[in-house]
Amino acid sequence: MIDDDDAGETLYCINHPNRETYLRCGKCERPICPRCTITTPVGARCRECAQLRRLPQYQMDLRILPYSLLGGLGTSAAGWYILSFIPFFRFFASVFVGIAIGNVMSRLAKRRTHTILAAGAVVNVALGWLIATAIRSGGDIGFVTSGGGYGGLYVALPLLLAAYFAYTRLR
Repeated sequence: MIDDDDAGETLYCINHPNRETYLRCGKCERPICPRCTITTPVGARCRECAQLRRLPQYQMDLRILPYSLLGGLGTSAAGWYILSFIPFFRFFASVFVGIAIGNVMSRLAKRRTHTILAAGAVVNVALGWLIATAIRSGGDIGFVTSGGGYGGLYVALPLLLAAYFAYTRLR
């Protein structure tokens, strides 16, 4: 507790030594400035006593990242390969490919969400499409760069749609 003798004493913040304050941490009673104060249900605390931690959902474990990325790539390649046999349905089914990529990556990452996973899902949509196209065409994917007219739009719209749905599953 604070003694009556300390009531008139000028205190300085433990994190900002040049900042005067009259606030103290409710647990350890160290002086803290308003900028360093963490409001908790039991009062004002310093950062150490508040024990701020990120939620486990947002903590990315680097050991599970490769599994998630490879699983998403495999799902993407398989989905686009199946859709290559039914091109008239590609635009609508690309939604399901994107959702499948996002779900597989999320499950393999133990339901975590992270910017790296979301970006990986978008890259996996494009790489999976390239792999499926290369397998289906026997390795000839020259038409991708030669495109023109509405051919590029025919390819780009399903890819963008799938990328959007994969991204929203992991953000």
